[in-house]
Amino acid sequence: MKRICAWCKKSMGVVTAKGVVEDAVTHGMCAACAKKLFAEIGGDTESFLNGLGVPVVVVDDRGIIRTANAEALNLLDWESSDLAGYRGGDILRCVNAKLPGGCGNSPNCSGCAVRRAVIETFESGKSSVKTPAMIDRKESGESQETEFVISTEKTAGVVLLRIDEMSQR
Repeated sequence: MKRICAWCKKSMGVVTAKGVVEDAVTHGMCAACAKKLFAEIGGDTESFLNGLGVPVVVVDDRGIIRTANAEALNLLDWESSDLAGYRGGDILRCVNAKLPGGCGNSPNCSGCAVRRAVIETFESGKSSVKTPAMIDRKESGESQETEFVISTEKTAGVVLLRIDEMSQR
């Protein structure tokens, strides 16, 4: 599917997604428009993210969460908006994040679709669209399989991780 900048309409290449017709179009934000937008909004990134209307988590190049919008906090049942320093598995409540070494450092982490999507987006600059992921989450003392559908977009030196769907098994 073709990807174009929703702001300036510049072509941003091609994104592959299962079950999506080849000539479909998806939108993102090119680096130049992102830089301009973030310069304009300055320190009010929280308002910008909350205005998106979908759950979004901002991840840096080390896999560390910088922030998340109110929709993501609500969906993940996360009480604190201060996520700085946490890893994805921590805020998703992945059982592997509690193993020695933490999120990203257990043998089970290499197969994590969320982690792979974020890393691939950082390394290649290519977005992922509606990628299925499964995580064993620990909530209220019980482990429960949770299915996610996620999308990623690299912009302004971070990856925006959008949670398109989340359901308990």
